Amino acid sequence: MTVRRDTMHIHLRPLALALALIPVAGSGAPGPEAPSHRIYWYFDPAVESQVERATTIHRLTRDLPEVEWIAVTPLSARVPELPTAALPDLLADPSRPRAVLRWLRDLPAAGSDHLLVERGGAATSSGPGTRALQVMAEAGLSAAPGPSTDVSISTWGKVKDLFQ
Repeated sequence: MTVRRDTMHIHLRPLALALALIPVAGSGAPGPEAPSHRIYWYFDPAVESQVERATTIHRLTRDLPEVEWIAVTPLSARVPELPTAALPDLLADPSRPRAVLRWLRDLPAAGSDHLLVERGGAATSSGPGTRALQVMAEAGLSAAPGPSTDVSISTWGKVKDLFQ
């Protein structure tokens, strides 16, 4: 009988440990970090240079856990790789912070692509898409470009010479 109780005791320890580690709903157990910054990028999907800037900056920031991206288009449009939302839909969303709604209302007069960095409901920085990295740096975000993968023709010639 003692053996049976010891065996049961051994099997219950891992079960008790596993149950203790399961987060309880509403317990405040740590989960994925909520983004502390939102980048709203307004652009016209028909203008190629604006789309290129938006996708480039999105690529640089998409792996930052503290950043949520919202690509804003004048009308409903989908751009590959970008989480897009139509301007009228965002303006109709009462849960958006007032500073963001004010910025969104002023966008049609912008004439080009613009971005806004929002943190905790406050507009921390905004400006034209051509100054995106500066605007983000003013808001405390750094989007360091990854390693370059561009290889010039002369580099390929040197590589070819090495393997001859």
